[in-house]
Amino acid sequence: MNHSTFASHFGVANRFVPKETSRRAAAVALVGRSIAGQAFELLLVRDVPVDHSVARPAAEPHQLPLAQRVFRAHRRPPPPTAPCS
Repeated sequence: MNHSTFASHFGVANRFVPKETSRRAAAVALVGRSIAGQAFELLLVRDVPVDHSVARPAAEPHQLPLAQRVFRAHRRPPPPTAPCS
């Protein structure tokens, strides 16, 4: 990424994903479709490292992997609409 990337409109999607391979693939695909459906450009896909040494042993079995997507919008979002009365 270069400096112009940060001057544009971009977002970050961080989410916990299931440990099970098929459920994880479905979750990742859902986020990918959502990003593409908004005409966003996907810039970065990565698994976020987790420091397992800081979790209590009782919590460790419940720690889910953390996945991240960084994306850029090429257009400004539309202005919010007024609520219907």
